[in-house]
Amino acid sequence: MNSKSYSLSQTSRSPPTSDPTSPDLHQQIDVLYRAESRRVFASLAGVFHDFDLAEEALHEAFAAALAT
Repeated sequence: MNSKSYSLSQTSRSPPTSDPTSPDLHQQIDVLYRAESRRVFASLAGVFHDFDLAEEALHEAFAAALAT
């Protein structure tokens, strides 16, 4: 039986960055916002029945998530 052993050092994945000014982190946040904000907005608009309030809640929730 032929088995291969892989160590963590052989992976191409880089460790997550902790630098809040990293361009990569900003890009990841942008991608996440673009992917999820429409669904969140639609859900909030359905709950509040008010587009302006839904948009404000979306931005506040996203800002709060980034602050933690």
